[in-house]
Amino acid sequence: MKMTNPLQTQAIRRTARTLLAALSAAILMSAAPALAGKGLDTITEAFTPAGADYLPLNVTPAKSTDTGYLWSGYPNTLHGLALANQGTTYDFGVCLDFSGGGRGYDNLNAWTVFNGDFVKGLRSVVFEWSAKSVSDNMEAQAVIQDAGGDWFVSDDVVGDMAATKQVVDARKTSWKRLRSAPEIGKPLVVGEAGKPDLSKVLGGGLQTVGIGVGGQTRLNTLTFTSKKIDIAKEKARMRGKPTQVQLDYHDDEIMMFVHWGPAAWQGVEGNNHSNDIKQMNPSKLDTDQWCEVAKSFGAKRIIQVAKHVGNFLWWSSDIGEYGIKHTGYKDGKGDVVAELRESCEKFGIKQGVYVNPHRTTPEIYRKELSEVLSRYGEMCEVWFDGGMKEDVMDILGKYAPNAIYFSGPVDHMNARWPGSESGFSPEPAWQTVVKRPRFLYTGAHSDPDGDLWMPMEMDTTLLDHWWFWAPNRDATIKSLDHLMVTYYRSVGRGGVLLLNSSPDTTGVIPESHVKRYKEFGDAIKRLYAGIKGETSGKGKTLVLKFDEPREVNHIITMEDIREGHIVRKYEIDGKIDGKWQLLVQGDAIGHKRIDVLDTVKVSQLRFRATEAVDTPLIKSFAAYEAPVYKYSAAGLDKGWKSVVDWKHVFTGKMETHDIDLTPFIKAPGQYEVSIAQHPWVGNLEITSAVMVMAGVEEPRKIEQLQGYNYRITRTAAIVEGSELSTSVLRLEGRFISQADNSVLISIRQVF
Repeated sequence: MKMTNPLQTQAIRRTARTLLAALSAAILMSAAPALAGKGLDTITEAFTPAGADYLPLNVTPAKSTDTGYLWSGYPNTLHGLALANQGTTYDFGVCLDFSGGGRGYDNLNAWTVFNGDFVKGLRSVVFEWSAKSVSDNMEAQAVIQDAGGDWFVSDDVVGDMAATKQVVDARKTSWKRLRSAPEIGKPLVVGEAGKPDLSKVLGGGLQTVGIGVGGQTRLNTLTFTSKKIDIAKEKARMRGKPTQVQLDYHDDEIMMFVHWGPAAWQGVEGNNHSNDIKQMNPSKLDTDQWCEVAKSFGAKRIIQVAKHVGNFLWWSSDIGEYGIKHTGYKDGKGDVVAELRESCEKFGIKQGVYVNPHRTTPEIYRKELSEVLSRYGEMCEVWFDGGMKEDVMDILGKYAPNAIYFSGPVDHMNARWPGSESGFSPEPAWQTVVKRPRFLYTGAHSDPDGDLWMPMEMDTTLLDHWWFWAPNRDATIKSLDHLMVTYYRSVGRGGVLLLNSSPDTTGVIPESHVKRYKEFGDAIKRLYAGIKGETSGKGKTLVLKFDEPREVNHIITMEDIREGHIVRKYEIDGKIDGKWQLLVQGDAIGHKRIDVLDTVKVSQLRFRATEAVDTPLIKSFAAYEAPVYKYSAAGLDKGWKSVVDWKHVFTGKMETHDIDLTPFIKAPGQYEVSIAQHPWVGNLEITSAVMVMAGVEEPRKIEQLQGYNYRITRTAAIVEGSELSTSVLRLEGRFISQADNSVLISIRQVF
């Protein structure tokens, strides 16, 4: 079953028209022998591998062996196009998209005849699986037509692992001869072992086995080439590496968020518009104090919420009448964004901004963003809560070209949300993802082999769990242990911590909050003041020796992330009474990894990279002795809850149904939804699944997993009873059944 993102529909249709026109022209040209093989280049001009995910061609492959421009396979299940490089030596490939459609398939064979062109001296057959594939959903074998015109199938079976590249070495694999040429939609007739003549390969493709029910497998490219492909070198070459903007961001490590708005006067989260803003007059407003608080716990950046969901504007804006300009503060002449800019420059702190784009027309939002970014100097970060639908890169490129774009706009974001507001990074904490077109990345998409560096920014509150100040919330201030474990699990997992502050109605951060921030900062300082030794170097092993045995309970390791994630697994040993003992086992290191252990007395520490894709570059390997903080949260209730308990939802007609998930999504985070049907009864077909949040369709907030299982991302705050907190799953589908068309829809929180 193929799920198409509704936002991609126009792009898909445009691509389809372009490709179909090129394809028709190529087939017509194929009648002239002089053009044999050139049709491939003509079609390729309308299609590149980078656009493979958008390729929508549904081809009934009736003439593939005649033209050489198509491959054969099961009608209406394959998407693809033959590719060729310009020049005398060709590499050929196809892009395929298989979908079980609720049925499941075997023998979805696909191939192309190169029609006069050939791969000279075939060496590698390369399978590149899309990140959108469902892993372990099918198996495939390479098929070739050798120089003598005989067909062979490789004995090597390749499993579809999402977002991976796999290679069959044509010279080393064993082959079996086909008893007859491949036929459309039929299993291959496999004979005895044989040795193909690889000097020229005239055609090629694959045999598929076992595509799962309801699953989707997408092969971005299947390439036949004379080149030797070294996967390890490919990974090293393609691994994601941070930009200078991201390196600076990692180095700063800690930031302070400022949530302040009419909600503080109303005593609520969000904004219910119940107060008269003309009466708002924060007479003690002191942005210098905000900066002093930030400095007290080591924050080097402040991200100011200049506009939240209620649309109150904290700068002196010319847009609308709901903002600081229309309050009693400084007789309407105040501008809190400007005041914070002045304080940040005074204290050497970088300023970032969050202008909420939701519940605002695109035209007004562009004006708001332009005002903020053009008036106060360059911002270090522009924060987008849960993605950005509108194209604002012209504004960002002009006024904030060197900023972090948190969680948007898609295709330009360079930092991501981890998936919850706990302040804890998901594990393992890889800061790379596999690049996908128009995709909203979260912590769920971390991949050590990713080709795009996309650091995680852990945003969390001091008040557990409130973003805005209100009276009588001091009891919710997080403990020092809680904050320090948050530090271990954010900065200490290679990410960046964004800790919130909540000024009161006078415009200052309350003294009880100030005290806890300072305690937090002092604890961090004590940690680094307790250093016992440090070393650095290249290679898989590093040894840190002490003049005499030292007590150690924190070990901090840092990679030189300019070359990306190199170490994939590591172990740390301590020499105790003359013998090496294993102390730590870990995976992702990145910018910084903090391993906390029970105090142990060692004469030496040894770092060993047990798995690495290149020569490890260890920027720092250091040992510390300091107070150890421990905090154990109650954790998420990860049990499944029934939303629809075996009830009739779908009929035999294609219909749209809204499933209210609001009672089950009570906090920002990531959730899984499962839709089950009675086994062996009928055929459930879902053609579209979209999240509707606060009444607005959010197609990027839902991602299909295997079968009819979905991951939902809720980033916006939840205010009980508010229409802004609604979460609805909109399903389009039908249920063809002879007996029982009831379904079970379940949900659980996963992060």
